[in-house]
Amino acid sequence: MSAGNLLSTPRPDRWGSRILWVPSWLLSVIVHVVVLFLVVEWFRHWQAEPVGFGDEPSREVGIVLKSAGSNLEPTAPPNASESLDPSPLEQETASPQPVAQPTAAPLTTPSAAPSMLESPAAIGAGTLFPSTVDANPRDLVKSTGPVTASNALSGAVPGAAFMGAKDNGTRVVFAIDCSASMANYGAMRSAKAALVSSLQSLSDTQQFQILFYNQTPHLLNIRGQAAADLLFATEINKSFARQHISGIEPDLGTDHLPALRMALRMAPEVLFFLTDADEPQLTAAQLHEIQRLNQGRTRIHTIEFGTGGAVDTDNFLKKLARQNGGTYRYHDVKRLTTP
Repeated sequence: MSAGNLLSTPRPDRWGSRILWVPSWLLSVIVHVVVLFLVVEWFRHWQAEPVGFGDEPSREVGIVLKSAGSNLEPTAPPNASESLDPSPLEQETASPQPVAQPTAAPLTTPSAAPSMLESPAAIGAGTLFPSTVDANPRDLVKSTGPVTASNALSGAVPGAAFMGAKDNGTRVVFAIDCSASMANYGAMRSAKAALVSSLQSLSDTQQFQILFYNQTPHLLNIRGQAAADLLFATEINKSFARQHISGIEPDLGTDHLPALRMALRMAPEVLFFLTDADEPQLTAAQLHEIQRLNQGRTRIHTIEFGTGGAVDTDNFLKKLARQNGGTYRYHDVKRLTTP
């Protein structure tokens, strides 16, 4: 080739050809690196905390509970300017300004109506003892000593009534004659109906026991409690007692003394003693024994079932009540009405 041709022929750009010549695998690596970088940046931006979860100071909100139907208005604070703090929604939408940290309102509830806080009324006569958390019911029903029916414990102690006889006391025993003679003129039905009514009037702070007797005394026994033990007048115990009463039928003869002895061993404050006064009657020695055993602890109220007008004689039931601080009642069984 001549020298002129060499001078006129352009030389290829060696560096430019190298730049344009890039292996395909290298180009793919570069593209993937760039895409991966963009994905990582987008993911980091997406993981950022949303608005409201930053290090902004928290604001406490007070809550006031309002009873349905009540007309309770919030009391205005002493300084009216302090009560005009914007609500949380207004604070978010208002222009950024330095705002003082609001004081949280205390969680308050309106005072309940007095009727909602009062204890339920007791069933029966008298009033309940003051309720205490750690009170032992047996400590509430201790006898305060011998008293007569005329000056018995007053309004603070629940009362009891049976067949017209009334007394105040927390420990009450019913001794009911269930001999065969009590079947006459529906006497047993009348006694049982009056007994159920009297039990229903007792409050659950009182204790009771039922003793049906003929030739032997039969004590009410619920769920195997100790012999001659008084029961609290709860609804479940009164329900068991009603079942026991319904199953009693008059039978056999009469023996008053064992029943009176058993009743006095339970040391009740009040004893209601009902019989139709048939033979045998208590002798003077037996009446003295009852008075000696009692020692004035129990007021014995006697109820006599008879036919016709009340007797004028000073029978053993009148003496028994008089010697033991109680009262005497007479009922003509022919005039008694039973449900």
